Amino acid sequence: MEKRLLRTLESRRSDFAGEGVDLDLWSREAFLWTSDAQGNRYNITISTAFSDAGFYISVEGIDHPSGHPEIHQLRDPEEIMSFLHYRIDQIHGKDPAEKVILPRVEVWAGSREEALRWYRETLIPALGDLTAQQLVARGRMADVLSYIEHIDQGGYA
Repeated sequence: MEKRLLRTLESRRSDFAGEGVDLDLWSREAFLWTSDAQGNRYNITISTAFSDAGFYISVEGIDHPSGHPEIHQLRDPEEIMSFLHYRIDQIHGKDPAEKVILPRVEVWAGSREEALRWYRETLIPALGDLTAQQLVARGRMADVLSYIEHIDQGGYA
């Protein structure tokens, strides 16, 4: 595992523990375990199996496996840390979209359901053809909020 990512994970071990997350570090992989409010356990694995392509992050339910883990490929250690905190918040039932983004989008989307659909499904060309949800998961919530501010001021999508 890249030394910078390994050091970052190690330095934030107590932060993870405070969030109810166990962390186990190995030379080429990191494992994080946590549970949701219903007691369902999750395993998050960071692997450098294909190091030239970046880090592979697998999120999988242990108690209710879907058969296919959720897979993400990221390169930057800070982006990985943002993703981990975001995904752990989601598992714990906290999503920044609920409190910050959706209320702002709801104004021009017309309803909570349409705002949620926009957040999850609409690709934003100005931000790399990713959805707001994908951008937030990559630690780019500020970019999404700037984009929404631009729309609120009459800018084009």
